[in-house]
Amino acid sequence: MYDAAVWAVEKAEGKGLNVCVSETGWPSGGNGASTTPGTAAAYVNNFYKLNMNGPGSPKSPDAYVFALFNENQKPTGVEQNFGVFYPRMTSVYSNPWCPSGCCVFTSFLMYG
Repeated sequence: MYDAAVWAVEKAEGKGLNVCVSETGWPSGGNGASTTPGTAAAYVNNFYKLNMNGPGSPKSPDAYVFALFNENQKPTGVEQNFGVFYPRMTSVYSNPWCPSGCCVFTSFLMYG
């Protein structure tokens, strides 16, 4: 879908325009069977593998995972559950940044 959007922009005389995926992710809870840590892990891990370490998209998008942390202050439901990490800095699911489940960024986030 990203490639189709970029090709459409280019066809409309937009060559050289940088298109960025500003947020991508999948909730790990809040709306039944389709929002589990397993489905969130599959989405984020596959996105990472394809775009960072694999063939990826021919147009190579810049993209940002939404969100780093679950946000307990947001309204109840999926919006609270987009984080890769819990607020206590442990992984919600196994991910490319912390495959063992512990957060390698803990010292940076706490002291950086």
